[in-house]
Amino acid sequence: MIRGREIRILVYDPSMIKQNKNNLFVKNLGNEATNLTLYNMFKVFGEIFSSKLAQDSKGKSKGYGFVQFKKMEDANHAISEMNGKMHYNNKLIVEQYKHKEKNACSFSNIYVKNLPPSITTKEALDKLFECYGTRSSVAVFQREFRGVSCFFGFVNFKNPEDAIKACNQMHGKVLEGSPLYVVRAQTKDQRERERIKKKLEQKASTRKVTLHVKTSAGESLSEELIRRELGKFGVIKQISIKAQINAETQNLPVGFVVFETEDQVKKVFSTKMTCK
Repeated sequence: MIRGREIRILVYDPSMIKQNKNNLFVKNLGNEATNLTLYNMFKVFGEIFSSKLAQDSKGKSKGYGFVQFKKMEDANHAISEMNGKMHYNNKLIVEQYKHKEKNACSFSNIYVKNLPPSITTKEALDKLFECYGTRSSVAVFQREFRGVSCFFGFVNFKNPEDAIKACNQMHGKVLEGSPLYVVRAQTKDQRERERIKKKLEQKASTRKVTLHVKTSAGESLSEELIRRELGKFGVIKQISIKAQINAETQNLPVGFVVFETEDQVKKVFSTKMTCK
């Protein structure tokens, strides 16, 4: 424990990381579970390469975890013995872990908001989506936003294909003057991961079209000079100039130039030039 949080120390073995067949998904562990609980529960079946309990920001169990064995036969033995076994009044689900990327586009539950005044009950929402396939459940909720009552809901389809079709065809559809918002339903953690992923992708994309520009001996560097010399290679979307301190504590002007495309950046690199 460090500052009240459990830590995990593992031997790094790159040969084991991609062996998902030996990796098990364990569900219904309960809020009282810990990493040690999970490890002790499965160590009797064979040598464990890694075990991890999913925890929230306060270190409490989310009710599921992962156990990866070194041998496939030990993983299979654990599934046959532990799947369906009762643990603290919870029936455990133990199965082979399936990588999320394989089913990244597969979902059955959709989130619907911007519902018009005529759709405020689950019956009305169910009728709106009945043409897309069999629904497992439908729910409608109400909340206050800036003093106005707003309705939103969830529609869970039996088949993921129907849910995807409903999103594609209903998202943005105008009902009673208001466009519907229909997307895959996600948990708070999933939305946060998606936000971070998009932010990182955006940064990576921006880096590909960004040039780092500086002068040879602290000479003047201006936006006018950059646009005059580099503008001929393509559309410049953004220019920023900052002072950079070098080893001799001199202020050297540094520019960052964001082009519109990668090809424009490649043109600059392929041309030997000196700015004057």
